Amino acid sequence: MQAGGFHRSNRYTVTIREDYSVRTDGAYKGFLSREIHGSFFRSEASYPPQYEGVYFGTGALRREQTYQAVPLEINYRTAFTIDDSGEMRIRSGALPPVRMNIPCFPKDDEDQVSTWSAPAQDSLFWEGKQIPVPTMVTYRITGNRSYEERPVMAINYEYSLRLKPYQTSGMQDVTSLHELFGTVKGEMLLYLDQEGGLFSKERIIRRTVADDGTTSDEEGFRLIWYTGVDGASLNRMIADLSEGNTAVHEAGSDGSDRDDDTSILVEERSEGVVLTLPNIHFKPDEAEILPQEVSRLDELARVLSQIRDTSFLVVGHTADVGTKESQKELSVDRARRIISELSQRGLDESRFLYDGVGGTQPVASNDNEEGRKKNRRVEIFLLE
Repeated sequence: MQAGGFHRSNRYTVTIREDYSVRTDGAYKGFLSREIHGSFFRSEASYPPQYEGVYFGTGALRREQTYQAVPLEINYRTAFTIDDSGEMRIRSGALPPVRMNIPCFPKDDEDQVSTWSAPAQDSLFWEGKQIPVPTMVTYRITGNRSYEERPVMAINYEYSLRLKPYQTSGMQDVTSLHELFGTVKGEMLLYLDQEGGLFSKERIIRRTVADDGTTSDEEGFRLIWYTGVDGASLNRMIADLSEGNTAVHEAGSDGSDRDDDTSILVEERSEGVVLTLPNIHFKPDEAEILPQEVSRLDELARVLSQIRDTSFLVVGHTADVGTKESQKELSVDRARRIISELSQRGLDESRFLYDGVGGTQPVASNDNEEGRKKNRRVEIFLLE
């Protein structure tokens, strides 16, 4: 047995969607929705395969369902190896994946066991930080069947969530978490065809206790997709985005086209497919878009409207001028303004996440105006 086909590909994506009701000290506080997207590529032709990638995600507590763009809250890179059993090992110095070793099969499967247990790791997001939660998962194969016209192996699994006070007291930068306990029960479907991948649905019940005694109870569901992505499909996506859209073209490898103020550039990166509006024109030090951008925004809206079942992360960039704080604020405001413009052109605002990184990720020198023009840009990541 193998841990699914998601690591047969040189690239794969992870999508995690969580919905919980939240009660604090017994009083209902709202509904927590979280969405996490990961994109990973095989970085070395070795065994076990080594992957590198990035997680993007957000979470928001709401009293009612809202349909607005939400700010990015989870953004970090990781690197790991994964063998045929599903066992993952983190590269030295890297942060762990959101989930590790789920699933993980027995390494010696000559007896074709139908039940087994294996160590794993889940995560708790607390005060904006990812806290690893080690656990032991029990698995039981329930049989093969068809799901969405594809053959799958169905596996039931469950595990407990437990962090005791002596464990949390030693965690750096986590000062208010006292204890965690809960349970996770789910069904996993491993696709058995050439495409591979897996889909899981889990029911989660957990309680956190803060140092001041405040309790938070969360109960709900988590959906998880692992999907292999081949290079041909990415190339087709890039070609499809460019076809029939005169303003859209593939970015040059030397970056020479980043001063083009009329085009929408599309390229493949380690994070997946990215659209860039280079040298976008705003009023100086403001988030108001100048009139010459209307046609480019019209074209961008038309391109994005053709992409189904995908969320978008909009990231604003500025030149490195002024304070870091003002750059950050301006880049966030400009990302939000782009989303507002796209919403006015018919796109569902709830499909968008946003972030701003100020001038921390330049593509050219900030020592001259030509370079600063290239650094003023907006990027749209396709979160598959």
